[in-house]
Amino acid sequence: MKAFPIITVEQYEEIIISHSPSLFVPTPRELFYHQIAFWVDIGLGDEDELRRLAEFVPEKGLTLLVPRRPDPLDLSRLMSFLVWDDGVRGWNDLEAGKIRNLVQVPDGPYIATNVEDGRACMDMKHIESLRELACEGRFSYTVFECIVHASVFPVLRHHNIIANASRHKVPKLSRRSPRICLRNGFPVLCTYKDRHASLYYGTPSCDKRVGIQSLERPKSWGGFPSCET
Repeated sequence: MKAFPIITVEQYEEIIISHSPSLFVPTPRELFYHQIAFWVDIGLGDEDELRRLAEFVPEKGLTLLVPRRPDPLDLSRLMSFLVWDDGVRGWNDLEAGKIRNLVQVPDGPYIATNVEDGRACMDMKHIESLRELACEGRFSYTVFECIVHASVFPVLRHHNIIANASRHKVPKLSRRSPRICLRNGFPVLCTYKDRHASLYYGTPSCDKRVGIQSLERPKSWGGFPSCET
């Protein structure tokens, strides 16, 4: 299996922060093909199917390639793709059957465009980040999208991430947002208390999800919620 991540921390930071990345940073199209290689190598993507999305990759911004979501959803296996220092793999503390997405996403593989990795929504409470993103016309990540992002990009080197477009319901507890954080030196998928704000957590988002319906026709999927004051 290919080593995590597909680009260096320095390259990632330049893509996220700079509006004019240097020649040493992969182009959006090159980065898209790097992601294809990653998912095909670990057996979570069909190369021909994923390549059909290439024509929809924008010329600028960070694009996340989301492979076909496994069914059933094996969170422990998915987190094992997130390889940390010294080969330590990610750990899962959640029950897949307790997770519900609050947005509709394409059934097959798709790309999330103009990705912001959550640093713009750090130190915000759950409802505050949802409102902020809604007013900007952006859509929060699901838990699967967070796992995908953290598997291919070194986002956890900067901050932990929250999947605000998913909920995990546990008896005797309110529904909480899944999160990926560092615990004792390795990545863990667990839950986050929505009423709290933290300097160490951010909510990743995208401006659009583009998939191919029946491998023929592209369709954009939005999300929730409306912009409210």
